[in-house]
Amino acid sequence: MQKFESTLHFSKQFFLVQTLIVLLSVGSSLLIAMAVPLKLVVVLCVLRYVAINLCSNNRYRAIGHDENGWYLIEQNRKVYIDFQNGSTITTIVSVIRFKLPQKFLKQSIVFFKDSMPHDSYRKFIVRVKFF
Repeated sequence: MQKFESTLHFSKQFFLVQTLIVLLSVGSSLLIAMAVPLKLVVVLCVLRYVAINLCSNNRYRAIGHDENGWYLIEQNRKVYIDFQNGSTITTIVSVIRFKLPQKFLKQSIVFFKDSMPHDSYRKFIVRVKFF
C-alpha cells in the first residue's frame, strides 16, 4: 500500500464562504428589532465564534494515510484519527468528522479543494472512498 500525505494550505474558497457567513450574520443581527446594546452583544458573539472557528480550522497542517490508518499532523506530530459517520467528501469541499482515540467528543475539519495541490486532493478522494 502506497503512503499518502498532503499539506493543508490557506484556502481562498473557505475564506470567502466564512466572510459571507459573517457578513450575513452581522447584517441580520443588526437588522433585528431589539435594543442597541443587545445587538452589540450578538455581534460580538458572532465575531468570537468566527475567531474560534478560524483558529481551530488552522490547527492541522497535513492529512495522510499509512499502514496504521488516517492521521492529521498537528505541531509536527502525527495524530491518528478514526473517521466517523457524517463525513462528507465532494469534489469541492471535504468535511471530515473524526474522533481522537483518547477523546470522547467528535471533531470536524473542513477543507476545500484549493487547500491542497489539485493532484493531492484527487488522490485524497480516491483514498477515502476505498478505505
